[in-house]
Amino acid sequence: MYSYKSMTRRLKELPLWQKIAIVILSMAFVRVGSNIPLPFVNRLYIQSLLNVDGLGFFNSITGGSMLQMSFFALSVSPYITASIIIQLLTVVFPALEEMRKDGKTGMDRYKRLINITGGVLGILQAVSMAIGLGGRGLLDPYNWKTVLAATLIWSVGGIFIIFLGEFLEKLEIGSGISMILFCNIVSSIPSDLTGILEYAS
Repeated sequence: MYSYKSMTRRLKELPLWQKIAIVILSMAFVRVGSNIPLPFVNRLYIQSLLNVDGLGFFNSITGGSMLQMSFFALSVSPYITASIIIQLLTVVFPALEEMRKDGKTGMDRYKRLINITGGVLGILQAVSMAIGLGGRGLLDPYNWKTVLAATLIWSVGGIFIIFLGEFLEKLEIGSGISMILFCNIVSSIPSDLTGILEYAS
């Protein structure tokens, strides 16, 4: 049985082409999971919300998974929110700033704190969407079964994205979350161009 440290070391020692292959397969998996909507979600309702000025940004950073209300509906949004919160807290709590500057060990603890905070925020976001928006038309039908299923699926999906980002970072070819975010943004370019052309015609 491999320990966590030995697994991390093996990932670092992989040839570059294998690392790139892992990244590509991971991105493909995320994109597939981002485009399979849950069967009990009313997409017309979420589309009406995302048409509101400002909310379309969330759909962009999730690569359209927010519009699909798919398994990865939350995508990287919990992690980004957690990063901002922890960054702001470093001003209030100097110990956090010292932790971040305390070499690799301190930085690892700092990133772990962001991951944990992101996981908690992901669960809270999933609960709020399932209960708050579900009763207003997001879930069809709206009952305890669909609320529970949506909460579990979106929570697990959000936490999975965080751990996938951490896993990809072990390859030491870039930030895993940044790779996922870049993939999400790039994936929305074709639909954005189509919308621009339709608007211009």
